[in-house]
Amino acid sequence: MAAKTTYRIVSACGFAAAAAFYFANYATDGGSLAVDCIAKTLPVLFLSVIAFAAGKGNSLLLPAALLLSAAGDLAGECGAFLWQVSAFAAAHILYAAYFLKRSAKPDALSTAAATAFVIAGISVWAYLFRRIPDTAEAVFCSAYILLIVTMGVSSALQQCRSKWWYTAAAAVFMFSDACIAWSRFVTPIPHSSEIIMSTYFVAQFAFTYLYISDPSGVRCKARAHK
Repeated sequence: MAAKTTYRIVSACGFAAAAAFYFANYATDGGSLAVDCIAKTLPVLFLSVIAFAAGKGNSLLLPAALLLSAAGDLAGECGAFLWQVSAFAAAHILYAAYFLKRSAKPDALSTAAATAFVIAGISVWAYLFRRIPDTAEAVFCSAYILLIVTMGVSSALQQCRSKWWYTAAAAVFMFSDACIAWSRFVTPIPHSSEIIMSTYFVAQFAFTYLYISDPSGVRCKARAHK
């Protein structure tokens, strides 16, 4: 218990410092490309390191997903959009795999939440697809939407005490990515960078904090079958 508390405190303090560095760098219009890349990548990279340390041989799917997300942040800062989408798509596969390990027969509320994720994903895809001019980007974005919806659905199908916190974080993650797509392919959103990054950071920190509390998911499964 003491170790978990320590990891929670370190994750919160370290992530707050890294996020503050990112926003301070952004507010000053950035520095060199190297500084911008470090500022963009450091917050989630830090979370991945803490999650790997806290996992200690338990399921490492979520820490690996955080690491891939950090790689996506780096690719995005370098302007490599398709690499960014690919890294985050791989991350969502790992998030979904971690959540599905904790799944059981869904109740009505879980089914409703999962259905809401599907409807939201289909709606976004239907609206955006014809507005993406490049065929490769359209294909990548379609696959990405499928995977992030799968991640959201799987978060709602978990059977554990913290599942609704995971589900809320997944919804915030989807909102952040929807803002990226809207700003890129439809029309720029005022203060989009601040909205996108703040919601993205909240979602990733929530995933990490919840994972630290129970990296294996065994206790959650035990509750589900009582």
